[in-house]
Amino acid sequence: MSVLSQDHYKYDEFPVLETVIMGNERLHTIMKEKDALYAKPDFSDEDGIKAAELEGEFAELNGWEAESEASSLLQGLGIGTDAHYKLMSELTGAEKVKVLLAQALFGNPGILILDEPTNHLDIKSIKWLQNFLGDFEGTVIVVSHDRHFLNEVCTHMADVDFGKIKLYVGNYDFWYESSQLATQMAKDQNKKKEEKIKAMIAVKKDSGSANYVFATKNGLVKKTATSEFTNIMKKGKIAIVLNENDELIGVKETTGDDEILIAASNGKVARFHESDIRPMGRKSIGVKGMNVDGGYVVGLATSKEGSHILSVTEKGYGKKTPIAYYRMSKRGAKGVLTINVSEATGNLICIHTVNGDEDAMIVTNEGIIIRLSLENVASYGRNTKGVRLINLSDSDAVVSKVTIVEKEEAEEITETEENAENIVENTAEIIDNDNEA
Repeated sequence: MSVLSQDHYKYDEFPVLETVIMGNERLHTIMKEKDALYAKPDFSDEDGIKAAELEGEFAELNGWEAESEASSLLQGLGIGTDAHYKLMSELTGAEKVKVLLAQALFGNPGILILDEPTNHLDIKSIKWLQNFLGDFEGTVIVVSHDRHFLNEVCTHMADVDFGKIKLYVGNYDFWYESSQLATQMAKDQNKKKEEKIKAMIAVKKDSGSANYVFATKNGLVKKTATSEFTNIMKKGKIAIVLNENDELIGVKETTGDDEILIAASNGKVARFHESDIRPMGRKSIGVKGMNVDGGYVVGLATSKEGSHILSVTEKGYGKKTPIAYYRMSKRGAKGVLTINVSEATGNLICIHTVNGDEDAMIVTNEGIIIRLSLENVASYGRNTKGVRLINLSDSDAVVSKVTIVEKEEAEEITETEENAENIVENTAEIIDNDNEA
């Protein structure tokens, strides 16, 4: 086994040619022992026997060709014959690297370990090295940042990561493409494991719905015909293709002639007709529905569900506002304010379209739940903060889903009576922009 030395000063006291021959340690030792024996003034019979044994091993190691082989390696790497008998200390740093590389290549080792072998080599020397390694019959282990070199000489790539080694058949480019594909497959697999229910729709055969409209966190919308979702198996059907770092926020049934309302965390709502969204198949991403302007989508609603928009913020503020107060625009707009958000209110977390005769079930992160009659929540303009719907501690916040229930359904819920102290009197003060100032 031969290893490319990284110590550029280790052989400073030796001639260049001898330094290369040191790559075969046993051969170099025999040469030194032979020279010492033949230099003895009192050469004995025992010395002769020893010399004969050394000569035999010397020949087996191709010692007679050693200097010629070493010279050929040096010349291939750009070190001329005039430097072969200089001391290593007389060479430049780049020349020393070439000599040490020739040393590693010398003697036809069975295993060759090269750490950054192309450092300080010119193009001609690199090409020579590529050809040399192409004809090399042993095993070569290369550590290099030179991907072009690796593409030329490698037949296998070893990927060492977190204490594990994965072996790929092929050169650098093949490894890179394979590893990227494996990484993407792992991400897709993890994404599948992390999937969870984001929306449910109770479908009635006589609902008259023609489409499903989907909205994502990054502001995309998609409209797909309800007929695309007939005969759904237990494993389900793909409803929408999501970009990386995006997620489904909501889905609504529409008749084909409804208005779409999308809300963002910055307190704005975009209102447009569903005809602005062309019908798409299940396996599609969708189109831009709202410019979230640094925020993210928090709610999706339709005009067929009610005449007012109920807006609720993280810190428990909320209000009703007539849909007529929101100007119609084309999809992709930034929208208009539905509620003034601030540090006191927190971000907008959801919207619902309501008629005002329903009840709202509000749940907080700390497990507090209240039932609030929307008949007692007054209707206000868009550019206001609204009223405090629930008193919260500094560490608590309203969860992202506020449930709207019909009166008959809400009356069956008795748990809220235990939380009556959390229901704010409906005469709570209205905090608008002027009062905030």
